[in-house]
Amino acid sequence: QVVMGVAMGPLFPASVQLLARWLSPEERAYASTALDTGITLGSLITLPLSGAIAMRFGWRCALVVYGVAALGFTALWSVFASESPETSSKSDGLPNAPAPEPDVALDGFGPKDS
Repeated sequence: QVVMGVAMGPLFPASVQLLARWLSPEERAYASTALDTGITLGSLITLPLSGAIAMRFGWRCALVVYGVAALGFTALWSVFASESPETSSKSDGLPNAPAPEPDVALDGFGPKDS
């Protein structure tokens, strides 16, 4: 639990940093709120679900279920996500996704080269 807590500690600040790279300043507050709400809702759903899985199949099964889900998410993230608009390929291979808008996303980000 301690190792997991240490590993998850930087998750929220890193997520906010990723949002800052992709979104305009006007969109960041809403996205940060959505991120925080998602984390809270995820906890509200997974805590009772963990108990139900552990009661029915044992605590090891609950760990395996969440471990497999995390590995699956990590695999999808590594294939489809980009660190910033500059490193993103068009739509990142998603068939119906619009092309990223780097000019819009980059507007207002950091110091500009002149």
